[in-house]
Amino acid sequence: MRLLLIPFLFLALGAKTPDSGGISSSSASYDGNALILTGQVALNHGLGKMLAEEAVLQKQETGKEFPFSTIALKRGIQIELQDHARLRCDKADLDFSALQGKLFSGGKEKVVYTDRVRRGSKQESPLRLMSDTVDLTFEKVPHGEERSDYLIREISAVGSVVIDYAQSLTLLAGKALYKKGNENLLCALPTDTFATCDIQRGDDKIHAESIEIDVNRQVLFLKNPKGLFYSSSLPHAQKGEVRFQCDRLVWDHSRNTLHLQENAHVEEASFGTLDVDRELTLIQKDQDGHKLVSSLHADGRSVLQFQDQDRETVHRLICHGPVILDHEKMHASFESPVKGGHVAKEEQLYYEEGQIAVYADRGMIDYAMQENRLRPSAIALKGNIRVLSYNAAQAPRFALADWITYSPTTRTFILSANPGSKVLFWDEQENMRISAQEIHLTQDGNHETEAVKGVGNVQFSFTANEEALIKKVFGITKRM
Repeated sequence: MRLLLIPFLFLALGAKTPDSGGISSSSASYDGNALILTGQVALNHGLGKMLAEEAVLQKQETGKEFPFSTIALKRGIQIELQDHARLRCDKADLDFSALQGKLFSGGKEKVVYTDRVRRGSKQESPLRLMSDTVDLTFEKVPHGEERSDYLIREISAVGSVVIDYAQSLTLLAGKALYKKGNENLLCALPTDTFATCDIQRGDDKIHAESIEIDVNRQVLFLKNPKGLFYSSSLPHAQKGEVRFQCDRLVWDHSRNTLHLQENAHVEEASFGTLDVDRELTLIQKDQDGHKLVSSLHADGRSVLQFQDQDRETVHRLICHGPVILDHEKMHASFESPVKGGHVAKEEQLYYEEGQIAVYADRGMIDYAMQENRLRPSAIALKGNIRVLSYNAAQAPRFALADWITYSPTTRTFILSANPGSKVLFWDEQENMRISAQEIHLTQDGNHETEAVKGVGNVQFSFTANEEALIKKVFGITKRM
Protein backbone atom coordinates (compact mmCIF):
# COMPACT_ATOMS: atom_id res chain seq x y z
CA MET A 1 0.00 0.00 0.00
CA ARG A 2 1.38 3.41 -0.97
CA LEU A 3 1.60 6.06 1.75
CA LEU A 4 0.85 9.70 1.03
CA LEU A 5 2.91 11.43 3.70
CA ILE A 6 3.15 15.06 2.83
CA PRO A 7 0.20 16.69 4.65
CA PHE A 8 0.91 15.06 8.02
CA LEU A 9 4.69 15.29 7.82
CA PHE A 10 4.89 18.98 7.04
CA LEU A 11 2.48 19.81 9.88
CA ALA A 12 4.55 17.73 12.31
CA LEU A 13 7.70 19.61 11.30
CA GLY A 14 6.04 23.00 11.66
CA ALA A 15 6.36 23.76 7.95
CA LYS A 16 3.70 25.00 5.60
CA THR A 17 2.62 22.57 2.90
CA PRO A 18 4.15 23.79 -0.37
CA ASP A 19 1.82 24.10 -3.31
CA SER A 20 3.76 21.62 -5.46
CA GLY A 21 5.37 19.46 -2.75
CA GLY A 22 4.55 15.80 -2.26
CA ILE A 23 6.06 12.56 -0.92
CA SER A 24 4.82 9.00 -1.33
CA SER A 25 6.23 5.49 -0.98
CA SER A 26 5.28 1.91 -0.11
CA SER A 27 6.69 2.24 3.41
CA ALA A 28 8.23 4.95 5.58
CA SER A 29 9.83 5.62 8.95
CA TYR A 30 10.90 8.85 10.66
CA ASP A 31 13.26 9.26 13.63
CA GLY A 32 12.97 13.01 14.08
CA ASN A 33 15.90 13.83 11.79
CA ALA A 34 15.66 11.47 8.85
CA LEU A 35 12.75 10.21 6.82
CA ILE A 36 13.41 6.77 5.33
CA LEU A 37 11.27 5.74 2.36
CA THR A 38 11.27 2.41 0.51
CA GLY A 39 9.35 1.06 -2.46
CA GLN A 40 8.06 3.18 -5.34
CA VAL A 41 9.30 6.44 -3.84
CA ALA A 42 7.95 9.60 -5.48
CA LEU A 43 9.02 13.12 -4.47
CA ASN A 44 7.75 16.41 -5.84
CA HIS A 45 10.51 18.93 -5.20
CA GLY A 46 11.70 22.31 -6.41
CA LEU A 47 14.31 20.46 -8.50
CA GLY A 48 11.64 18.33 -10.17
CA LYS A 49 9.78 15.07 -9.81
CA MET A 50 11.96 12.29 -8.37
CA LEU A 51 11.32 8.54 -8.57
CA ALA A 52 13.41 5.85 -6.82
CA GLU A 53 13.18 2.62 -4.85
CA GLU A 54 14.82 4.04 -1.73
CA ALA A 55 15.21 7.53 -0.29
CA VAL A 56 16.66 9.05 2.88
CA LEU A 57 15.66 12.68 3.57
CA GLN A 58 17.58 14.62 6.22
CA LYS A 59 15.80 17.40 8.11
CA GLN A 60 17.12 20.89 7.46
CA GLU A 61 17.94 23.29 10.30
CA THR A 62 16.27 26.39 8.93
CA GLY A 63 13.65 27.26 6.37
CA LYS A 64 10.01 26.43 6.16
CA GLU A 65 9.52 25.39 2.57
CA PHE A 66 10.65 21.81 1.88
CA PRO A 67 11.64 20.47 5.34
CA PHE A 68 14.62 18.36 4.19
CA SER A 69 18.00 19.80 3.17
CA THR A 70 19.55 16.61 1.75
CA ILE A 71 18.04 13.77 -0.23
CA ALA A 72 19.79 10.44 -0.86
CA LEU A 73 18.23 8.24 -3.51
CA LYS A 74 19.02 4.65 -4.51
CA ARG A 75 18.06 2.26 -7.31
CA GLY A 76 16.02 3.02 -10.37
CA ILE A 77 16.35 6.78 -10.02
CA GLN A 78 14.58 9.03 -12.48
CA ILE A 79 14.33 12.80 -12.10
CA GLU A 80 12.25 15.00 -14.36
CA LEU A 81 13.65 18.51 -13.96
CA GLN A 82 11.77 21.78 -13.97
CA ASP A 83 13.05 22.56 -17.50
CA HIS A 84 11.83 19.12 -18.73
CA ALA A 85 15.33 17.66 -18.93
CA ARG A 86 15.75 14.21 -17.35
CA LEU A 87 18.28 12.41 -15.17
CA ARG A 88 18.66 8.66 -14.67
CA CYS A 89 21.16 6.94 -12.34
CA ASP A 90 21.58 4.26 -9.67
CA LYS A 91 22.50 6.49 -6.73
CA ALA A 92 22.10 10.21 -6.02
CA ASP A 93 23.21 12.44 -3.14
CA LEU A 94 21.54 15.85 -3.31
CA ASP A 95 22.50 18.66 -0.88
CA PHE A 96 20.24 21.68 -1.32
CA SER A 97 21.97 23.67 1.43
CA ALA A 98 25.33 23.44 -0.39
CA LEU A 99 23.53 23.59 -3.77
CA GLN A 100 25.40 20.51 -4.95
CA GLY A 101 24.60 16.98 -5.99
CA LYS A 102 26.44 13.83 -6.99
CA LEU A 103 25.12 11.03 -9.20
CA PHE A 104 26.54 7.52 -9.56
CA SER A 105 26.15 4.76 -12.11
CA GLY A 106 25.44 1.17 -11.19
CA GLY A 107 26.68 -1.98 -12.89
CA LYS A 108 26.68 -1.51 -16.66
CA GLU A 109 24.25 1.40 -16.50
CA LYS A 110 25.71 4.91 -16.76
CA VAL A 111 24.41 8.14 -15.35
CA VAL A 112 22.24 9.59 -18.13
CA TYR A 113 21.22 13.21 -18.65
CA THR A 114 18.87 14.01 -21.54
CA ASP A 115 17.69 17.39 -22.73
CA ARG A 116 16.19 19.11 -25.76
CA VAL A 117 17.69 22.58 -26.11
CA ARG A 118 15.45 24.98 -27.96
CA ARG A 119 16.87 26.77 -31.01
CA GLY A 120 14.62 29.63 -32.04
CA SER A 121 10.85 29.34 -31.73
CA LYS A 122 10.43 25.79 -33.04
CA GLN A 123 13.76 23.99 -33.53
CA GLU A 124 15.30 21.85 -30.81
CA SER A 125 18.73 20.23 -30.41
CA PRO A 126 18.55 16.83 -28.69
CA LEU A 127 21.34 16.16 -26.19
CA ARG A 128 22.16 13.06 -24.16
CA LEU A 129 25.14 12.90 -21.79
CA MET A 130 26.29 9.64 -20.18
CA SER A 131 29.15 8.99 -17.76
CA ASP A 132 30.23 7.00 -14.70
CA THR A 133 29.68 9.87 -12.25
CA VAL A 134 28.15 13.32 -12.41
CA ASP A 135 28.51 16.35 -10.14
CA LEU A 136 25.69 18.91 -10.15
CA THR A 137 25.67 22.58 -9.19
CA PHE A 138 22.26 24.09 -8.40
CA GLU A 139 20.87 27.59 -8.45
CA LYS A 140 18.11 28.41 -5.97
CA VAL A 141 15.26 30.51 -7.38
CA PRO A 142 12.91 31.64 -4.56
CA HIS A 143 9.22 32.22 -5.21
CA GLY A 144 8.21 34.21 -2.14
CA GLU A 145 8.56 32.52 1.24
CA GLU A 146 6.52 29.44 0.40
CA ARG A 147 8.64 27.63 -2.19
CA SER A 148 11.83 27.68 -4.26
CA ASP A 149 12.85 26.08 -7.51
CA TYR A 150 16.28 24.56 -7.99
CA LEU A 151 17.83 24.77 -11.44
CA ILE A 152 20.91 22.86 -12.61
CA ARG A 153 23.58 25.31 -13.72
CA GLU A 154 26.58 22.99 -14.13
CA ILE A 155 26.92 19.30 -14.92
CA SER A 156 30.41 17.85 -14.47
CA ALA A 157 30.71 14.34 -15.88
CA VAL A 158 33.73 12.08 -15.32
CA GLY A 159 34.59 8.62 -16.59
CA SER A 160 33.88 7.18 -20.05
CA VAL A 161 31.80 10.17 -21.11
CA VAL A 162 29.51 9.63 -24.11
CA ILE A 163 27.52 12.52 -25.58
CA ASP A 164 24.91 12.11 -28.32
CA TYR A 165 24.15 15.44 -29.92
CA ALA A 166 22.09 16.86 -32.79
CA GLN A 167 20.79 13.40 -33.78
CA SER A 168 23.93 12.44 -35.72
CA LEU A 169 27.02 13.19 -33.59
CA THR A 170 28.54 11.06 -30.84
CA LEU A 171 31.29 12.55 -28.68
CA LEU A 172 33.62 10.41 -26.53
CA ALA A 173 35.79 11.94 -23.79
CA GLY A 174 37.32 11.38 -20.38
CA LYS A 175 35.33 14.20 -18.77
CA ALA A 176 32.87 16.93 -19.71
CA LEU A 177 31.47 20.14 -18.23
CA TYR A 178 28.05 21.39 -19.29
CA LYS A 179 27.22 24.97 -18.28
CA LYS A 180 23.50 25.57 -18.54
CA GLY A 181 21.91 28.97 -18.94
CA ASN A 182 21.36 31.39 -21.76
CA GLU A 183 24.39 30.12 -23.72
CA ASN A 184 24.44 26.37 -22.87
CA LEU A 185 28.11 25.53 -23.36
CA LEU A 186 29.48 21.98 -23.26
CA CYS A 187 33.21 21.34 -22.99
CA ALA A 188 34.79 17.88 -23.35
CA LEU A 189 38.35 17.16 -22.23
CA PRO A 190 40.69 14.15 -22.17
CA THR A 191 41.96 12.35 -19.08
CA ASP A 192 44.78 9.90 -18.41
CA THR A 193 42.48 7.11 -19.55
CA PHE A 194 41.22 8.99 -22.62
CA ALA A 195 44.16 10.74 -24.32
CA THR A 196 41.96 12.59 -26.84
CA CYS A 197 38.35 13.57 -27.37
CA ASP A 198 36.61 11.92 -30.28
CA ILE A 199 33.61 12.81 -32.43
CA GLN A 200 31.91 10.19 -34.57
CA ARG A 201 29.29 10.60 -37.28
CA GLY A 202 28.63 7.23 -38.84
CA ASP A 203 32.04 6.07 -40.11
CA ASP A 204 33.49 9.60 -39.90
CA LYS A 205 35.82 10.28 -36.96
CA ILE A 206 37.61 13.33 -35.55
CA HIS A 207 40.18 13.32 -32.73
CA ALA A 208 40.96 16.52 -30.80
CA GLU A 209 42.68 17.75 -27.65
CA SER A 210 39.45 19.39 -26.50
CA ILE A 211 35.96 19.99 -27.86
CA GLU A 212 33.57 22.79 -26.92
CA ILE A 213 29.97 22.89 -28.12
CA ASP A 214 27.73 25.93 -28.28
CA VAL A 215 24.60 23.83 -27.84
CA ASN A 216 22.15 26.58 -28.76
CA ARG A 217 23.81 27.41 -32.08
CA GLN A 218 25.05 23.88 -32.89
CA VAL A 219 28.62 25.13 -33.31
CA LEU A 220 31.58 22.99 -32.24
CA PHE A 221 35.09 24.26 -31.45
CA LEU A 222 37.93 21.70 -31.64
CA LYS A 223 41.57 22.17 -30.64
CA ASN A 224 44.23 20.47 -32.79
CA PRO A 225 41.78 18.16 -34.56
CA LYS A 226 42.70 15.30 -36.87
CA GLY A 227 39.86 13.80 -38.86
CA LEU A 228 38.94 11.06 -41.26
CA PHE A 229 35.84 11.22 -43.44
CA TYR A 230 34.79 8.08 -45.30
CA SER A 231 32.27 9.83 -47.52
CA SER A 232 33.98 11.19 -50.62
CA SER A 233 34.71 14.89 -50.94
CA LEU A 234 33.61 14.73 -54.58
CA PRO A 235 30.01 14.23 -55.73
CA HIS A 236 31.18 12.27 -58.80
CA ALA A 237 33.61 9.98 -56.99
CA GLN A 238 33.13 6.74 -55.14
CA LYS A 239 33.26 6.60 -51.37
CA GLY A 240 36.80 7.08 -50.08
CA GLU A 241 38.92 8.56 -47.29
CA VAL A 242 39.33 12.27 -46.70
CA ARG A 243 41.95 13.09 -44.06
CA PHE A 244 42.42 16.51 -42.52
CA GLN A 245 44.07 18.30 -39.62
CA CYS A 246 44.51 21.90 -38.43
CA ASP A 247 45.20 23.94 -35.28
CA ARG A 248 41.54 24.82 -34.68
CA LEU A 249 38.26 23.69 -36.17
CA VAL A 250 35.00 25.64 -35.98
CA TRP A 251 32.22 23.29 -37.08
CA ASP A 252 28.88 24.96 -37.77
CA HIS A 253 26.83 21.78 -37.76
CA SER A 254 23.47 23.41 -38.55
CA ARG A 255 24.96 25.05 -41.68
CA ASN A 256 27.06 22.03 -42.73
CA THR A 257 30.21 24.16 -42.69
CA LEU A 258 33.66 23.38 -41.26
CA HIS A 259 36.22 26.16 -40.76
CA LEU A 260 39.75 24.71 -40.54
CA GLN A 261 41.83 27.48 -39.02
CA GLU A 262 45.63 27.79 -39.17
CA ASN A 263 47.87 25.18 -40.79
CA ALA A 264 44.98 23.32 -42.39
CA HIS A 265 45.86 20.16 -44.32
CA VAL A 266 43.40 18.12 -46.40
CA GLU A 267 44.30 14.93 -48.24
CA GLU A 268 42.03 13.00 -50.58
CA ALA A 269 43.14 10.31 -52.99
CA SER A 270 41.13 11.63 -55.94
CA PHE A 271 42.46 15.20 -55.88
CA GLY A 272 45.68 15.21 -53.83
CA THR A 273 46.55 17.54 -50.97
CA LEU A 274 45.65 21.11 -50.02
CA ASP A 275 47.52 23.09 -47.36
CA VAL A 276 46.32 26.51 -46.14
CA ASP A 277 48.09 28.60 -43.52
CA ARG A 278 45.09 30.72 -42.40
CA GLU A 279 41.62 29.27 -42.98
CA LEU A 280 40.07 26.60 -45.14
CA THR A 281 36.27 26.33 -45.19
CA LEU A 282 34.57 23.09 -46.24
CA ILE A 283 30.90 23.34 -47.20
CA GLN A 284 28.99 20.07 -47.08
CA LYS A 285 25.72 18.90 -48.58
CA ASP A 286 23.50 15.87 -48.02
CA GLN A 287 23.42 13.32 -50.80
CA ASP A 288 22.07 9.77 -50.59
CA GLY A 289 22.41 9.76 -46.81
CA HIS A 290 26.04 10.95 -46.88
CA LYS A 291 27.74 14.27 -46.23
CA LEU A 292 29.69 15.38 -49.31
CA VAL A 293 32.03 18.36 -49.55
CA SER A 294 30.42 20.50 -52.25
CA SER A 295 33.03 23.29 -52.16
CA LEU A 296 36.22 24.47 -50.44
CA HIS A 297 37.12 28.11 -49.79
CA ALA A 298 40.68 29.00 -48.78
CA ASP A 299 41.99 32.25 -47.35
CA GLY A 300 45.73 32.76 -46.94
CA ARG A 301 48.67 30.98 -48.54
CA SER A 302 47.34 27.83 -50.20
CA VAL A 303 49.34 24.99 -51.73
CA LEU A 304 47.42 22.54 -53.94
CA GLN A 305 49.32 19.50 -55.15
CA PHE A 306 48.16 16.60 -57.28
CA GLN A 307 50.14 13.60 -58.47
CA ASP A 308 49.11 12.31 -61.89
CA GLN A 309 50.12 8.72 -61.32
CA ASP A 310 49.51 7.60 -64.90
CA ARG A 311 51.90 10.20 -66.29
CA GLU A 312 54.12 10.58 -63.22
CA THR A 313 53.42 14.30 -63.35
CA VAL A 314 53.07 16.59 -60.34
CA HIS A 315 50.72 19.57 -60.63
CA ARG A 316 51.54 22.15 -57.96
CA LEU A 317 49.80 25.47 -57.40
CA ILE A 318 50.52 28.15 -54.78
CA CYS A 319 48.08 31.01 -54.19
CA HIS A 320 48.25 33.88 -51.67
CA GLY A 321 44.66 35.04 -52.06
CA PRO A 322 41.15 33.55 -52.17
CA VAL A 323 40.76 30.02 -53.54
CA ILE A 324 37.43 28.40 -54.38
CA LEU A 325 37.11 24.75 -55.39
CA ASP A 326 33.54 24.07 -56.50
CA HIS A 327 33.16 20.30 -56.72
CA GLU A 328 29.60 20.51 -58.06
CA LYS A 329 30.70 22.61 -61.03
CA MET A 330 34.13 20.91 -61.15
CA HIS A 331 35.74 24.33 -61.34
CA ALA A 332 38.40 26.12 -59.29
CA SER A 333 39.35 29.79 -59.16
CA PHE A 334 42.44 31.45 -57.70
CA GLU A 335 43.08 35.13 -56.97
CA SER A 336 46.20 37.00 -55.87
CA PRO A 337 46.01 39.83 -53.30
CA VAL A 338 45.65 43.25 -54.90
CA LYS A 339 47.26 46.21 -53.14
CA GLY A 340 47.12 49.68 -54.62
CA GLY A 341 45.62 48.25 -57.79
CA HIS A 342 48.56 45.90 -58.37
CA VAL A 343 49.69 42.39 -57.49
CA ALA A 344 53.16 42.13 -55.95
CA LYS A 345 55.48 39.72 -57.76
CA GLU A 346 56.11 37.73 -54.59
CA GLU A 347 52.33 37.24 -54.12
CA GLN A 348 51.50 36.11 -57.64
CA LEU A 349 49.83 32.80 -58.30
CA TYR A 350 52.39 30.06 -59.01
CA TYR A 351 51.68 26.96 -61.11
CA GLU A 352 54.14 24.17 -61.83
CA GLU A 353 53.75 21.16 -64.10
CA GLY A 354 56.63 19.04 -65.25
CA GLN A 355 59.46 21.41 -66.23
CA ILE A 356 57.37 24.54 -66.71
CA ALA A 357 56.56 27.06 -63.97
CA VAL A 358 54.12 29.94 -64.47
CA TYR A 359 53.45 33.09 -62.41
CA ALA A 360 50.13 34.93 -62.88
CA ASP A 361 47.73 37.31 -61.13
CA ARG A 362 44.76 34.90 -61.21
CA GLY A 363 43.78 31.52 -62.57
CA MET A 364 41.02 29.02 -63.23
CA ILE A 365 41.07 25.24 -63.48
CA ASP A 366 38.38 22.96 -64.84
CA TYR A 367 38.71 19.38 -63.72
CA ALA A 368 36.98 16.06 -64.39
CA MET A 369 36.75 12.57 -62.93
CA GLN A 370 38.56 9.91 -64.93
CA GLU A 371 38.67 6.37 -63.58
CA ASN A 372 37.53 7.71 -60.19
CA ARG A 373 40.42 10.18 -60.02
CA LEU A 374 40.41 13.92 -60.36
CA ARG A 375 42.40 15.35 -63.27
CA PRO A 376 42.72 18.92 -64.59
CA SER A 377 41.04 19.20 -67.98
CA ALA A 378 41.82 22.86 -68.73
CA ILE A 379 43.92 25.52 -67.03
CA ALA A 380 43.79 29.27 -67.70
CA LEU A 381 46.08 31.84 -66.04
CA LYS A 382 45.83 35.59 -66.57
CA GLY A 383 47.62 38.82 -65.76
CA ASN A 384 51.36 39.58 -65.90
CA ILE A 385 52.33 36.08 -66.98
CA ARG A 386 55.90 34.97 -66.32
CA VAL A 387 56.99 31.55 -67.58
CA LEU A 388 60.13 29.66 -66.61
CA SER A 389 60.82 26.55 -68.64
CA TYR A 390 63.69 24.61 -67.18
CA ASN A 391 65.62 21.40 -67.67
CA ALA A 392 68.34 20.21 -65.30
CA ALA A 393 70.70 19.70 -68.22
CA GLN A 394 70.00 23.04 -69.88
CA ALA A 395 69.92 26.75 -69.13
CA PRO A 396 66.43 28.04 -68.21
CA ARG A 397 64.10 29.62 -70.76
CA PHE A 398 61.88 32.62 -70.06
CA ALA A 399 58.65 34.04 -71.46
CA LEU A 400 56.29 36.99 -70.85
CA ALA A 401 52.60 37.04 -71.80
CA ASP A 402 49.20 38.45 -70.78
CA TRP A 403 47.46 35.10 -70.39
CA ILE A 404 48.17 31.43 -70.83
CA THR A 405 46.10 28.28 -71.32
CA TYR A 406 47.24 24.72 -70.78
CA SER A 407 45.75 21.48 -72.06
CA PRO A 408 46.91 18.46 -70.03
CA THR A 409 45.70 16.21 -72.84
CA THR A 410 47.99 17.69 -75.51
CA ARG A 411 50.55 18.98 -72.96
CA THR A 412 50.49 22.31 -74.77
CA PHE A 413 50.89 25.75 -73.19
CA ILE A 414 49.48 28.57 -75.35
CA LEU A 415 50.91 31.96 -74.38
CA SER A 416 48.87 34.92 -75.68
CA ALA A 417 49.16 38.71 -75.67
CA ASN A 418 46.60 41.49 -75.55
CA PRO A 419 46.06 43.50 -78.76
CA GLY A 420 49.02 45.79 -79.33
CA SER A 421 51.31 43.62 -77.18
CA LYS A 422 53.60 40.67 -77.91
CA VAL A 423 54.52 37.42 -76.22
CA LEU A 424 58.28 37.32 -75.60
CA PHE A 425 60.26 34.08 -75.40
CA TRP A 426 64.01 33.63 -74.84
CA ASP A 427 66.03 30.39 -74.92
CA GLU A 428 69.64 31.06 -73.88
CA GLN A 429 70.80 27.52 -74.69
CA GLU A 430 69.56 27.74 -78.30
CA ASN A 431 70.17 31.48 -78.59
CA MET A 432 66.51 31.79 -79.60
CA ARG A 433 64.38 34.91 -79.33
CA ILE A 434 60.73 34.96 -80.40
CA SER A 435 58.28 37.86 -80.35
CA ALA A 436 54.75 36.94 -81.50
CA GLN A 437 51.03 37.29 -80.83
CA GLU A 438 51.01 33.66 -79.59
CA ILE A 439 53.66 31.12 -78.66
CA HIS A 440 52.91 27.40 -78.23
CA LEU A 441 55.08 25.24 -75.95
CA THR A 442 54.41 21.50 -76.30
CA GLN A 443 56.12 18.95 -74.05
CA ASP A 444 56.91 15.42 -75.05
CA GLY A 445 55.77 12.46 -72.93
CA ASN A 446 58.97 12.37 -70.85
CA HIS A 447 59.23 16.17 -70.34
CA GLU A 448 62.71 16.01 -71.86
CA THR A 449 62.07 18.22 -74.90
CA GLU A 450 59.68 20.96 -75.89
CA ALA A 451 58.46 22.11 -79.27
CA VAL A 452 58.25 25.91 -79.59
CA LYS A 453 56.06 27.57 -82.22
CA GLY A 454 55.25 31.23 -82.81
CA VAL A 455 51.86 32.24 -84.23
CA GLY A 456 50.89 35.67 -85.58
CA ASN A 457 53.37 38.44 -86.53
CA VAL A 458 56.35 36.32 -85.52
CA GLN A 459 59.77 38.00 -85.08
CA PHE A 460 62.94 36.11 -84.21
CA SER A 461 64.55 39.06 -82.50
CA PHE A 462 63.70 41.55 -79.75
CA THR A 463 63.42 45.27 -80.05
CA ALA A 464 65.48 47.25 -77.58
CA ASN A 465 62.40 47.83 -75.41
CA GLU A 466 61.43 44.14 -75.48
CA GLU A 467 64.93 43.06 -74.48
CA ALA A 468 65.04 45.63 -71.66
CA LEU A 469 61.64 44.43 -70.41
CA ILE A 470 62.47 40.73 -70.27
CA LYS A 471 65.83 41.43 -68.59
CA LYS A 472 64.15 43.64 -65.98
CA VAL A 473 61.35 41.21 -65.17
CA PHE A 474 63.62 38.17 -64.76
CA GLY A 475 66.63 40.00 -63.34
CA ILE A 476 68.93 39.07 -66.21
CA THR A 477 72.24 40.95 -66.10
CA LYS A 478 74.22 39.16 -68.83
CA ARG A 479 74.11 40.14 -72.49
CA MET A 480 71.38 38.48 -74.52
